Amino acid sequence: MKKILITLLIALALIALALVDFGQIIDRFSPKEEKTCTLIESGKSVCIGMDAQELTQAFGTAKDTFVSEYGFDWNIYHNNFQNYIQIGTQDGVVTGIYTNSAEFSFEGFCVGSAREEIEEKYGEPLDGIVKGNTRYLSNGTDNGANFSIYKLGGAYVTFFYDTYSNNSLTSVNIIDCDVEQAFDMLYASPAQNLAESFEKQSIYVANALRVREGMKPFADHEELGELAFAHSSDMVENGYFSHNSQNGDTVLERAKKQNIRFSAIGENLAMGAQNSLYMHELLMNSEGHRANLLSDFTHMGTGVAFGDDGTPYLTQNFLK
Repeated sequence: MKKILITLLIALALIALALVDFGQIIDRFSPKEEKTCTLIESGKSVCIGMDAQELTQAFGTAKDTFVSEYGFDWNIYHNNFQNYIQIGTQDGVVTGIYTNSAEFSFEGFCVGSAREEIEEKYGEPLDGIVKGNTRYLSNGTDNGANFSIYKLGGAYVTFFYDTYSNNSLTSVNIIDCDVEQAFDMLYASPAQNLAESFEKQSIYVANALRVREGMKPFADHEELGELAFAHSSDMVENGYFSHNSQNGDTVLERAKKQNIRFSAIGENLAMGAQNSLYMHELLMNSEGHRANLLSDFTHMGTGVAFGDDGTPYLTQNFLK
């Protein structure tokens, strides 16, 4: 019997507000000493500013490489989606790090660490990042309860929490301060290679999480990806955000029209976040979306399209 999982909608709004004078506020939350942010994953360490040759010696050759919205390249390392880590490099040095690996450690914190312990060590998180004369606010679900951002030495560190596991740490994202400051916009300029990057990351981080949780990874489904991209593009072109197309078609009906075979099919939508990493973490903190990502679906396809202002629209389709 065919079934369909239609989930709730989700959106992350990144808001730019005029700056009065927030420099002192940011400084108050920043450590006085400058230090390099170092993360340890499976006994191997990587830090912001690390030489790319040292990175290769420690982690080997990347399994995949694609562009980030910051302009640097994300290098992907994993072992059948275990020990998953993205390491960004630009001009021969490390500029970004993201991981949701069960094996990572950042200053003693790892998957399962309590949010309260992190805040006890670092204090109140930033409520925005000042860039020039603009203060950027990042609003997550439940008033930002699913992540917190700190300026630690030479990097901005985002701790992502799982609200379905007592707000425990689930992943960490580290971006070089100079790189973050240079990205003085809400969204990157729309580009095909960036859309493809967001699509790949969406599948990679979902599979890394599934494997971490003892599940099989999704198989990438090309036709399902084309279906997802068509829906993202239609939403952008026609100015709406809904599981139902303008003619009323659901993902089930859209898949049937494309002659895609399935016994069950589902869909997640997200829009407005800076990148697919944020969208993934937000989807995992929404019950219906989380259910799809951790379901018994066997295949996944993703499609990303950008609005005129660079707003990304992500569609994730699932089937078995």
